[in-house]
Amino acid sequence: MIDAEIIKAENDNAVLAKLGELEIKNKKLMLTNKLDCLRLRLKKN
Repeated sequence: MIDAEIIKAENDNAVLAKLGELEIKNKKLMLTNKLDCLRLRLKKN
């Protein structure tokens, strides 16, 4: 029983870590998109 619980906890942590990585990637993408938009605006002016 305890072994199974430990494995489940490790899996949950792995999943949370993956989600965290995805979230960070999304934030980075959003930031780069915002920067690109700003650059385009500056070029137009």
